[in-house]
Amino acid sequence: MSDNENRTAPQLSVLHLSTYDLGGGAIRAAFRLHDSLRHSGVSSQMLVKRKFGDDPDIVEGRRPLGKAEWLWRRLAFYLDSMPLRLMRTANKSGLSLAWTPERVLHHVSGLPGDIINLHWICEGFMRPETIRRLNRPLVWTCYDTWGFCGAEHYGGDCARAIDGYTSTNRPPDESGVDLNRWVWNRKRKAWREVDMTIVAATRWQADLMARSVLFRDRRIEIIPHGVDLQRFKQVDRNFARQVLDLPLDKKLILFGAMGGLSNERKGGHLLLEALRKLTAQGFAKDTELVTFGSTPPAEALDLGLPVKFLGKMDEYGLVLAYAATDTFVAPSLEDNLPLTVLEAMACARPVVAFDIGGMVDVVRHKENGWLAQSFSTEQLAEGLAWVLNDAGRRQSLGDSARRKVESGFGLEHQASGYLDLYRDIQKTAQ
Repeated sequence: MSDNENRTAPQLSVLHLSTYDLGGGAIRAAFRLHDSLRHSGVSSQMLVKRKFGDDPDIVEGRRPLGKAEWLWRRLAFYLDSMPLRLMRTANKSGLSLAWTPERVLHHVSGLPGDIINLHWICEGFMRPETIRRLNRPLVWTCYDTWGFCGAEHYGGDCARAIDGYTSTNRPPDESGVDLNRWVWNRKRKAWREVDMTIVAATRWQADLMARSVLFRDRRIEIIPHGVDLQRFKQVDRNFARQVLDLPLDKKLILFGAMGGLSNERKGGHLLLEALRKLTAQGFAKDTELVTFGSTPPAEALDLGLPVKFLGKMDEYGLVLAYAATDTFVAPSLEDNLPLTVLEAMACARPVVAFDIGGMVDVVRHKENGWLAQSFSTEQLAEGLAWVLNDAGRRQSLGDSARRKVESGFGLEHQASGYLDLYRDIQKTAQ
């Protein structure tokens, strides 16, 4: 949409539904969309289960919550997961049953919004059955595969989502009550007559959606997450290292995830294997690992090289972490489009990752980073060595990474894509 069209069109009102306003990657991505839409002239408001920030356009309800509802919202997180004791599974991605009663409809009814944009709505915030009763044009921004799977946030090859959850296609590593099938059947029944547009962040995610039973007959659009290119940019490396108390004379590898190296889906265990291989190649003398997202473990890691734990960081701290290090490693087993990857690239840092999920949409092998065959720790170690061994190469890769993000992953690109989608949905609904 052109600037002239934006100025002459009536102001659009969007209501976002998200479990939280501050938190992990999906939550931060939702907030960034909300904020970038406001800067584009959209009246944007967000309804959350629990508010941590001070944004006046983010509310927990249409009026202050009563004590009973306030307490219920905090208990719902724990109650929602209690039935998981009835099932055993090897899936480490996390499961959300979304069964506990809630009052989302009550609060939505008192809030403006020409369009409702759903985001990450689990952990006791919203049941699938509530979506069909929202009675407004719907957009759902999906950050993982939960929307079209059962209870799984990442369903592996998503075979059951594609074929349907039946009693005969359950994975052999699951036993007990088939809660994934229960959640999937609830979604199928509740959304049968619901008209909603689905937004994927990557081609990988969109392809799975288009093949899934729940989403294959719906409109699916690809709009990548956005990153603030004015905030996430190059900062003097030595300055950043001094602020974070990092050595000035070492090559630094950065890894970050909620839960840190213990996050199995983010590949912390595979990174440790790759680093041991690097150590065996002689990198221990001048290389260190820097991590964020968790505190140090109770027992020291036996890697043969030092590890610096930065803990949990705000966005300003993250900019310094990216700037201080030489490369960002993202060894995820399953992932869509991690904000950490986009942020590192925006700060002109090459990314080393496995060739899975949405990584291939942004990381170009030997152009702005390294894509290792999944899940080869040998190739991951090779990629880290290839990046670290040549300072000139690192600079060239980093410059290319920044250009890649500038080409289509800025906040303005994200806001423009959603604004065009909202307007098109409005025209269709008239």
